[in-house]
Amino acid sequence: MLTFGVMLYNAEQQFNQKLERKQQSLGSYADLLADPLWNFNSKRVESILETMMLDTDVIRISISDEGGNQVIEKASSDQTLGQVISRKYSYPINYSNAHIKQKVGELSIVLGYQSLQNDKAQFILSGVFSILLVVAVLSAGTWLMFSRLMDAPIKALINAIKRSKERNEFIRVAPSSHDELGVISIAFNEMQANLENNHNKILEAKERLQLLYHSTPSLLFSFNQEGVIQDTSDYFLGKV
Repeated sequence: MLTFGVMLYNAEQQFNQKLERKQQSLGSYADLLADPLWNFNSKRVESILETMMLDTDVIRISISDEGGNQVIEKASSDQTLGQVISRKYSYPINYSNAHIKQKVGELSIVLGYQSLQNDKAQFILSGVFSILLVVAVLSAGTWLMFSRLMDAPIKALINAIKRSKERNEFIRVAPSSHDELGVISIAFNEMQANLENNHNKILEAKERLQLLYHSTPSLLFSFNQEGVIQDTSDYFLGKV
Protein backbone atom coordinates (compact mmCIF):
# COMPACT_ATOMS: atom_id res chain seq x y z
CA MET A 1 0.00 0.00 0.00
CA LEU A 2 2.87 2.37 0.81
CA THR A 3 4.45 1.70 -2.60
CA PHE A 4 1.12 2.31 -4.33
CA GLY A 5 0.66 5.55 -2.40
CA VAL A 6 4.13 6.76 -3.37
CA MET A 7 3.38 5.89 -7.00
CA LEU A 8 0.14 7.92 -6.94
CA TYR A 9 1.98 10.85 -5.37
CA ASN A 10 4.67 10.72 -8.07
CA ALA A 11 1.98 10.54 -10.77
CA GLU A 12 0.31 13.65 -9.37
CA GLN A 13 3.64 15.46 -9.14
CA GLN A 14 4.46 14.54 -12.74
CA PHE A 15 1.02 15.79 -13.83
CA ASN A 16 1.51 19.13 -12.09
CA GLN A 17 5.00 19.59 -13.52
CA LYS A 18 3.82 18.89 -17.08
CA LEU A 19 0.88 21.25 -16.60
CA GLU A 20 3.17 23.99 -15.34
CA ARG A 21 5.54 23.56 -18.30
CA LYS A 22 2.59 23.67 -20.72
CA GLN A 23 1.28 26.86 -19.09
CA GLN A 24 4.69 28.50 -19.38
CA SER A 25 5.02 27.38 -22.99
CA LEU A 26 1.61 28.76 -23.98
CA GLY A 27 2.19 31.93 -21.98
CA SER A 28 5.29 32.68 -24.02
CA TYR A 29 3.04 33.21 -27.06
CA ALA A 30 1.77 36.41 -25.44
CA ASP A 31 5.16 37.99 -26.09
CA LEU A 32 5.12 36.80 -29.73
CA LEU A 33 1.69 38.32 -30.26
CA ALA A 34 2.60 41.76 -28.90
CA ASP A 35 4.33 43.16 -32.00
CA PRO A 36 1.87 41.97 -34.69
CA LEU A 37 -1.08 43.00 -32.50
CA TRP A 38 0.40 46.48 -32.00
CA ASN A 39 1.00 46.82 -35.71
CA PHE A 40 -2.40 45.39 -36.66
CA ASN A 41 -0.76 42.49 -38.50
CA SER A 42 -3.79 40.21 -38.46
CA LYS A 43 -2.20 37.56 -40.69
CA ARG A 44 0.74 37.21 -38.35
CA VAL A 45 -1.59 37.01 -35.35
CA GLU A 46 -3.70 34.34 -37.02
CA SER A 47 -0.61 32.36 -38.00
CA ILE A 48 0.58 32.33 -34.39
CA LEU A 49 -2.85 31.18 -33.20
CA GLU A 50 -2.87 28.39 -35.78
CA THR A 51 0.47 27.23 -34.41
CA MET A 52 -0.92 27.26 -30.87
CA MET A 53 -3.94 25.22 -31.96
CA LEU A 54 -1.60 22.40 -32.96
CA ASP A 55 -1.46 21.56 -29.25
CA THR A 56 -4.13 18.88 -28.87
CA ASP A 57 -5.01 20.11 -25.36
CA VAL A 58 -5.90 23.63 -26.51
CA ILE A 59 -9.70 23.91 -26.77
CA ARG A 60 -10.12 27.62 -27.46
CA ILE A 61 -7.95 30.72 -27.87
CA SER A 62 -9.16 34.29 -27.86
CA ILE A 63 -7.42 37.66 -27.97
CA SER A 64 -8.99 40.84 -26.65
CA ASP A 65 -7.71 44.38 -26.89
CA GLU A 66 -6.85 46.66 -23.99
CA GLY A 67 -10.52 47.59 -23.67
CA GLY A 68 -11.62 43.97 -23.27
CA ASN A 69 -13.13 43.73 -26.75
CA GLN A 70 -12.56 40.41 -28.49
CA VAL A 71 -10.29 40.72 -31.49
CA ILE A 72 -9.98 37.13 -32.69
CA GLU A 73 -10.93 33.67 -31.52
CA LYS A 74 -9.92 30.15 -32.51
CA ALA A 75 -11.59 26.94 -31.34
CA SER A 76 -10.75 23.28 -31.79
CA SER A 77 -12.82 21.31 -34.27
CA ASP A 78 -12.68 18.24 -31.99
CA GLN A 79 -16.13 18.04 -30.43
CA THR A 80 -15.01 15.59 -27.74
CA LEU A 81 -12.75 18.23 -26.17
CA GLY A 82 -15.82 19.95 -24.82
CA GLN A 83 -16.37 17.00 -22.50
CA VAL A 84 -12.90 16.89 -20.94
CA ILE A 85 -11.75 18.66 -17.80
CA SER A 86 -10.53 22.14 -18.75
CA ARG A 87 -9.46 25.46 -17.29
CA LYS A 88 -9.09 28.98 -18.62
CA TYR A 89 -5.75 30.76 -18.41
CA SER A 90 -5.14 34.44 -19.21
CA TYR A 91 -1.87 36.16 -20.09
CA PRO A 92 -1.34 39.91 -20.61
CA ILE A 93 0.02 41.00 -23.98
CA ASN A 94 2.49 43.80 -23.39
CA TYR A 95 4.16 45.73 -26.19
CA SER A 96 7.39 47.58 -25.55
CA ASN A 97 10.07 49.35 -27.55
CA ALA A 98 12.67 51.97 -26.86
CA HIS A 99 10.04 54.62 -26.21
CA ILE A 100 6.94 52.99 -24.75
CA LYS A 101 5.70 50.02 -22.78
CA GLN A 102 1.99 49.37 -22.95
CA LYS A 103 -0.55 46.61 -22.50
CA VAL A 104 -2.19 46.03 -25.87
CA GLY A 105 -4.45 43.14 -25.04
CA GLU A 106 -4.93 39.82 -23.29
CA LEU A 107 -4.46 36.22 -24.44
CA SER A 108 -7.03 33.76 -23.08
CA ILE A 109 -6.57 30.01 -23.48
CA VAL A 110 -9.02 27.26 -22.52
CA LEU A 111 -6.78 24.28 -21.87
CA GLY A 112 -7.99 20.70 -21.59
CA TYR A 113 -6.22 18.09 -19.49
CA GLN A 114 -6.94 15.05 -21.67
CA SER A 115 -3.38 14.24 -22.78
CA LEU A 116 -2.03 15.04 -19.32
CA GLN A 117 -4.66 12.78 -17.73
CA ASN A 118 -3.78 10.07 -20.24
CA ASP A 119 -0.09 10.42 -19.37
CA LYS A 120 -0.98 10.25 -15.69
CA ALA A 121 -3.09 7.12 -16.22
CA GLN A 122 -0.31 5.56 -18.29
CA PHE A 123 2.20 6.35 -15.55
CA ILE A 124 -0.03 4.72 -12.94
CA LEU A 125 -0.65 1.66 -15.12
CA SER A 126 3.07 1.31 -15.76
CA GLY A 127 3.73 1.60 -12.04
CA VAL A 128 1.07 -1.00 -11.20
CA PHE A 129 2.50 -3.32 -13.83
CA SER A 130 6.01 -2.82 -12.43
CA ILE A 131 4.80 -3.51 -8.90
CA LEU A 132 2.97 -6.65 -10.03
CA LEU A 133 6.03 -7.77 -11.96
CA VAL A 134 8.29 -7.28 -8.93
CA VAL A 135 5.80 -9.11 -6.70
CA ALA A 136 5.58 -11.95 -9.23
CA VAL A 137 9.37 -12.23 -9.50
CA LEU A 138 9.81 -12.15 -5.71
CA SER A 139 7.03 -14.70 -5.25
CA ALA A 140 8.52 -16.99 -7.89
CA GLY A 141 11.98 -16.62 -6.38
CA THR A 142 10.68 -17.30 -2.87
CA TRP A 143 8.70 -20.31 -4.07
CA LEU A 144 11.71 -21.66 -5.98
CA MET A 145 14.00 -21.18 -3.00
CA PHE A 146 11.64 -22.88 -0.55
CA SER A 147 10.79 -25.64 -3.02
CA ARG A 148 14.49 -26.43 -3.41
CA LEU A 149 15.07 -26.25 0.32
CA MET A 150 12.14 -28.57 0.95
CA ASP A 151 12.63 -30.82 -2.07
CA ALA A 152 16.05 -32.16 -1.08
CA PRO A 153 15.11 -33.34 2.45
CA ILE A 154 11.84 -34.87 1.23
CA LYS A 155 13.64 -36.70 -1.58
CA ALA A 156 16.23 -37.96 0.93
CA LEU A 157 13.44 -39.36 3.13
CA ILE A 158 11.73 -41.02 0.16
CA ASN A 159 15.00 -42.56 -1.04
CA ALA A 160 15.79 -43.81 2.46
CA ILE A 161 12.38 -45.47 2.73
CA LYS A 162 12.76 -47.04 -0.72
CA ARG A 163 16.27 -48.35 -0.03
CA SER A 164 15.20 -49.71 3.36
CA LYS A 165 12.37 -51.59 1.67
CA GLU A 166 14.48 -52.98 -1.19
CA ARG A 167 17.62 -53.91 0.78
CA ASN A 168 15.98 -54.87 4.06
CA GLU A 169 18.18 -52.29 5.76
CA PHE A 170 17.47 -49.40 8.08
CA ILE A 171 18.84 -46.39 6.21
CA ARG A 172 19.28 -43.08 8.02
CA VAL A 173 19.12 -39.58 6.55
CA ALA A 174 21.30 -36.62 7.44
CA PRO A 175 19.22 -33.70 8.86
CA SER A 176 19.78 -30.80 6.47
CA SER A 177 18.20 -28.04 8.53
CA HIS A 178 16.89 -27.09 11.94
CA ASP A 179 13.32 -26.47 10.86
CA GLU A 180 10.29 -28.78 10.71
CA LEU A 181 11.92 -30.94 8.03
CA GLY A 182 14.98 -31.32 10.23
CA VAL A 183 12.74 -32.48 13.10
CA ILE A 184 11.04 -34.96 10.76
CA SER A 185 14.45 -36.29 9.64
CA ILE A 186 15.55 -36.78 13.26
CA ALA A 187 12.28 -38.52 14.09
CA PHE A 188 12.69 -40.77 11.04
CA ASN A 189 16.22 -41.72 12.12
CA GLU A 190 14.98 -42.51 15.63
CA MET A 191 12.19 -44.65 14.16
CA GLN A 192 14.71 -46.50 11.98
CA ALA A 193 16.96 -47.05 15.00
CA ASN A 194 14.06 -48.46 17.03
CA LEU A 195 13.00 -50.71 14.14
CA GLU A 196 16.56 -51.97 13.72
CA ASN A 197 16.89 -52.61 17.45
CA ASN A 198 13.59 -54.53 17.57
CA HIS A 199 14.54 -56.43 14.42
CA ASN A 200 17.85 -57.49 15.99
CA LYS A 201 16.07 -58.59 19.13
CA ILE A 202 13.69 -60.70 17.07
CA LEU A 203 16.63 -62.31 15.25
CA GLU A 204 18.36 -63.06 18.54
CA ALA A 205 15.17 -64.56 19.97
CA LYS A 206 14.76 -66.68 16.83
CA GLU A 207 18.32 -67.94 17.12
CA ARG A 208 17.81 -68.87 20.78
CA LEU A 209 14.56 -70.60 19.92
CA GLN A 210 16.21 -72.54 17.10
CA LEU A 211 19.05 -73.55 19.41
CA LEU A 212 16.61 -74.69 22.07
CA TYR A 213 14.46 -76.45 19.46
CA HIS A 214 17.32 -78.51 18.08
CA SER A 215 19.08 -79.20 21.37
CA THR A 216 16.05 -80.43 23.32
CA PRO A 217 16.23 -84.28 23.72
CA SER A 218 12.70 -84.77 22.41
CA LEU A 219 11.10 -85.87 19.18
CA LEU A 220 10.08 -82.43 17.93
CA PHE A 221 8.75 -81.56 14.54
CA SER A 222 6.52 -78.77 13.19
CA PHE A 223 3.87 -78.50 10.47
CA ASN A 224 2.93 -75.67 8.15
CA GLN A 225 -0.63 -74.55 7.51
CA GLU A 226 -1.15 -77.29 4.90
CA GLY A 227 -0.23 -79.99 7.38
CA VAL A 228 3.12 -80.76 5.81
CA ILE A 229 6.11 -81.29 8.09
CA GLN A 230 8.14 -78.11 7.86
CA ASP A 231 10.92 -78.69 10.37
CA THR A 232 12.21 -81.36 12.72
CA SER A 233 14.63 -81.17 15.56
CA ASP A 234 18.16 -82.50 15.22
CA TYR A 235 17.43 -84.94 18.04
CA PHE A 236 14.45 -86.33 16.08
CA LEU A 237 16.56 -86.77 12.96
CA GLY A 238 19.22 -88.54 14.96
CA LYS A 239 16.69 -91.07 16.19
CA VAL A 240 15.14 -91.79 12.80
